[in-house]
Amino acid sequence: MSNRPIELLTIDDDPIFRLGLATALEAFDDIRVIAQADSMATALARLAEKIPDLVILEPAMPDGWQLCRQIRQDYPDLPIFLLSATTDSENLLAAQVYGVKGYAPKGTAIEEIVAVLRLVAAGETQWYPIVSFSPDRSLRQPIRRRNWLVRTGESGLAQIEATLKEVQAQLDNPQLPLFDWLYWSGRRRELLASRWLVKQLVPVEVVVVPETAPEPKKPSDRGGELAISPKRNLSRLSLPTTDLLVPGTSPTAIILNNTLAKIQLGIENRTGVPLEIDILQANKKQEIFYLVLDRFRKILEDLRSLNVTREELPQKRSLVLRELLESSLLDFFSQYYTSLGLNANKIIEIFSLDARTIEEEILEKIPMITELLEYCLFETHLAIDNIFYRPESPEAITRAEIILQNLIERIVNAIVQTILNNFSEIEIIKQNLYQKNYLSSREIARFRNDISWRYRKERYIEEPKNIFESQYRLFFLNGGSLKTTYIYAPRQDELYQLNGIPWLVTIALELRDALSPRLRAVVAFVGKGVVYLLTQVIGRAIGLIARGIIQGIGNTLQETRYGKNSERGK
Repeated sequence: MSNRPIELLTIDDDPIFRLGLATALEAFDDIRVIAQADSMATALARLAEKIPDLVILEPAMPDGWQLCRQIRQDYPDLPIFLLSATTDSENLLAAQVYGVKGYAPKGTAIEEIVAVLRLVAAGETQWYPIVSFSPDRSLRQPIRRRNWLVRTGESGLAQIEATLKEVQAQLDNPQLPLFDWLYWSGRRRELLASRWLVKQLVPVEVVVVPETAPEPKKPSDRGGELAISPKRNLSRLSLPTTDLLVPGTSPTAIILNNTLAKIQLGIENRTGVPLEIDILQANKKQEIFYLVLDRFRKILEDLRSLNVTREELPQKRSLVLRELLESSLLDFFSQYYTSLGLNANKIIEIFSLDARTIEEEILEKIPMITELLEYCLFETHLAIDNIFYRPESPEAITRAEIILQNLIERIVNAIVQTILNNFSEIEIIKQNLYQKNYLSSREIARFRNDISWRYRKERYIEEPKNIFESQYRLFFLNGGSLKTTYIYAPRQDELYQLNGIPWLVTIALELRDALSPRLRAVVAFVGKGVVYLLTQVIGRAIGLIARGIIQGIGNTLQETRYGKNSERGK
């Protein structure tokens, strides 16, 4: 890096700060910002496109600490520099132990930041003094009453944050008209700018810790210790979900870890299709997605240990799906079935009552499972639109992620359907799993009816249509939302096996495709004839009539005027 500039990726949810930092760094020829990100998903996407020399991260942003750990896990040689206003010394110390190369508080002079960035990019570790908070009041000097500016600033920030949530809720509406979207986007920019300005004006209150105070568990490399009352609680760097991370950089590890990261962003149904998971509380959705993902990982390990060959995978497809469903169901339901006086064997027995329906309606319709298993176990090339891509290529990884996330979503739906079919009205289930608006028996019945109608529509209309159009509909996670996409796949064998109503649907589609162009041509021809008749025939006739009337009125006026002139002459 001696003759080329240091390439930076800045990650911060404050667009004003990102812009200001990038502008300030333009004055230094040896440092260049090549990319910016405002969320965990965007940051991981930028890193997948190009790896910079250094990452500047604001860990106080949503999922910031988790993103820090994710980058350290996926890119162990990539140095991370924390540029933050956070006062969470516990997480900062944990990050230092975890291998983060540098830290500086926001507000540090740009010249000092640049000097530290150069050292960190060169491989050194540079940490400003970490601010610590001691809960023992006896170790601190009394804190004076906060002045009016601090109180006013914190009150204003709270109001701005509340308004931002309301504005974001409006922007998240997929049916929002363009004009309204422009209005709310402008409103959001104004609030972000106001929040940044208030944060710059509100003073930070600092209290010096006496020298007799005990040392922290991991002292900073520099300077004395300060105590600042933290403004908010941040998520811990060590989260339970980090136990699910798969070490390594293989394609399988990448798709599993990327899926884990996307689950952590949230699972909000934006597909426009009613799904079984809609009845679950947000945290329960994530919990059950985690369980299915972890179970899939363990099944891959079992298949490897059994030395299953590639040729055996098609025959084991149904067995793998059933094992994934049963084990995930037991893991998720284990915390409830003892309260119901049940055991694992009883749960399996209850599941077997619905097994045939679930296999026919859900499991057997999950596409590309064999291809996913081959990709994960043997790192085979993945076919996308009849083009084979290397397993480590971005296209193959993205497609494998979508297939995996669709599999998880379908398994989760099957688990929730089993619960709805057998335990939907049990109070402990309702209170622990359901959203508040689904607690009444009427709402539960309405929800189950919506799900039933969805399956009927898929069986008789959507699935034949997708088969006829040679495509699969897949569910995938993106930016905290569950969305749908369609991928091409040859389905001629399924098309030839259709009968009854599904077959009639394909005939109706073919008939529509055959008749609609001709019908449009006929309508267009008739329309042109009507236009000609109205404009050239009827229009001209009306014009002539109107012209005659006007001429008649003109002649009458002239005769009247002539008669009056004659009388005057006499």
